Amino acid sequence: MCNFASPLCSRKRWSLFFGNFVYAFANHLCCRVTHQDFAGHKGRETPSVAGIINPGFEGFQKLFFGQEEIAIPVHSNIEASCAAHPTADVLINFASYRTAATSSMAALKQPTIRVVAIIAEGVPELDTKQLIVYARANNKVVIGPATVGGIQAGAFKIGDTAGTIDNIIHCKLYRPGSVGFVSKSVCS
Repeated sequence: MCNFASPLCSRKRWSLFFGNFVYAFANHLCCRVTHQDFAGHKGRETPSVAGIINPGFEGFQKLFFGQEEIAIPVHSNIEASCAAHPTADVLINFASYRTAATSSMAALKQPTIRVVAIIAEGVPELDTKQLIVYARANNKVVIGPATVGGIQAGAFKIGDTAGTIDNIIHCKLYRPGSVGFVSKSVCS
């Protein structure tokens, strides 16, 4: 069991996203868009996403933070992203099931990362067990695989949990609260 001095979710938390979601941005299905909007509504002065990891690419990705358009740095690998953003301690992994375990282990091996959320379904059970064993031995946390996400009201949102920004506003989930929620996709 992990014993952390600070909670897994807070307004001060920074995250990194792993994966390429150009088409999802266009359809507003990507969690990065709603994640940033959520951060804008919960009173953060800066975005909660520090960087994006998209293997083979470098540059910037334009996103909205509340009403303001911002540029989030894109890095080609986990090591470079962690070096550039040493305060980011959460990695949300949108890799496919074929590469999710490898990229998650690479993230867990970074000294700055303490939480990895794996969205992919179908990650082999043995790979998942190895990730959990490594995480526990190194006082880190793995959420998933096959997670839809998690949320703590007014603090942090991972993945697609809580739906669209309209739903988050309607339910007032942007206000601080003491209840957290993590969900798992049902796999057959």
